[in-house]
Amino acid sequence: MKRFLPDLKNENKLSSRLMAVMFVFSCAVVLLVSLYSRSAVSFLTLEMEKNIQAWLKEVSKRGAAMVTLEELETYKKPEDMNLAGYQALRGKLMDFAAESGALYVYYLRPLDSGKFQYIIDNDLDESTVVNLTTPPTDVSKTPGLPEALAGQVSSAGLGSYMSEWGGLLSAYAPIFDPQGRVVAVCGVDINDEMIVSAEEREKLLGILIIVAVIIVLSSGILCFTGYKSEARAAREAKQAIISGIEYASKIQKNLLPLDKNFKEAFADHSIIWKPKDIVGGDIYWAKSFSEGTVLCVCDCTGHGTPGALLTMLVVSTFEAAVNGKNYKDTAQIIWELEKRLVSILNLNPGGKIEGERGVIINDGCDLAVLYVAKDGSVDFSAGNVHVFVCDGNEVTRYRGQRIRIGDGALKSKEEIKVVSIPANADNKFYIASDGLYEQIGGEDKIPFGYDAFSRIILENHSEQQSVIAEKIWRAFEDYRGDNPRRDDFELVAFKPRIL
Repeated sequence: MKRFLPDLKNENKLSSRLMAVMFVFSCAVVLLVSLYSRSAVSFLTLEMEKNIQAWLKEVSKRGAAMVTLEELETYKKPEDMNLAGYQALRGKLMDFAAESGALYVYYLRPLDSGKFQYIIDNDLDESTVVNLTTPPTDVSKTPGLPEALAGQVSSAGLGSYMSEWGGLLSAYAPIFDPQGRVVAVCGVDINDEMIVSAEEREKLLGILIIVAVIIVLSSGILCFTGYKSEARAAREAKQAIISGIEYASKIQKNLLPLDKNFKEAFADHSIIWKPKDIVGGDIYWAKSFSEGTVLCVCDCTGHGTPGALLTMLVVSTFEAAVNGKNYKDTAQIIWELEKRLVSILNLNPGGKIEGERGVIINDGCDLAVLYVAKDGSVDFSAGNVHVFVCDGNEVTRYRGQRIRIGDGALKSKEEIKVVSIPANADNKFYIASDGLYEQIGGEDKIPFGYDAFSRIILENHSEQQSVIAEKIWRAFEDYRGDNPRRDDFELVAFKPRIL
């Protein structure tokens, strides 16, 4: 009878061997897929940069064709900037930059000393503008410029500005005299955070490969040990975490202003707030006073749980910082937020730690703070968040400053600019986080961008804000297609109430 019973000892050995084979096979699959994914991301990033550089070269050639040799010869000394034609040429550069999607367009003249003289640019920021008053600069070692001086249209790729500006691609096109000599160069820059982000994700992917292998190893060890109680505890812990995050989502939603407050403050409004995960790093806040309303649209570093924690800190700080004395001064509000966040996070300037916590925090937030007066005028200050205004005839984009709030880098309130927009019964305002503009989609897998956004709000200006916001969301989703969401989505649209 005994010989007819199953050999449990041999069966267990066979099962263990099968599990070992499956475990090794799983590790190999994860490693191969991870390495292939990293190679694919690296290849796609390189191809994306090549495509953008080719387009940028064409833009620089068009910019070079806009100016004549006579104009270049006319503008050589600082006093030549007072000539009417100089301002007209600068206006052409601004229009060209807006039409082509470039960030900066400028002309450089090579000097006999080996340095370059800036002639004119399109920059609206007076702190970074360059022109005939700018001292000659030695930029001859800038990648791409030697090729342009040799008569070739060239691209500099991601340059030395990457750490300061978040990624800058440049292209240069030569301008020839009748004898074929290069007498000037047209430079074109675009802020290409997309490529920088892709390269950073490529580095992150290397870490994720290690994490993935560790996870597989851990899973295999758990399988071999056979302790079902640990697996059950892991499931229970996961469910507890999810339940906690879902409850945190309810708390975060309760931090948002009530819709009735917006109805009382504005003639028309619409808001779309859709975190990428259960909770998100985007938040908006509003508070009304006797003569107007303060509105803040904020994009905290990251998304998910880390971003959500920062949003709660930002909202509580706003509640404490904005009062009846400073609510009209948007620069003062941002400065108060900066000081309080730095104090709460125990930061020194530059994000260095102090005290005994042993944690380095370099996070902060991008935001726009607007004061909407009851007469319809608007003052605002912004860091890395743009404010769009449409009057039915055109869309004006007011760029946010290149500053981040909460990381300890700001030194004084005077660094924060205030932009004033006069009252206009036709004005409608739109503020969105970069989760809208930077979403990849379409056939070319490029960001949604500012132009598509501007076109939608201009074409639908006569509609209610809720209709316009819904059309923006539908266009965003159609453009995204099967591509995953990259970030949280936040859009605040309103029309001032003019009393």
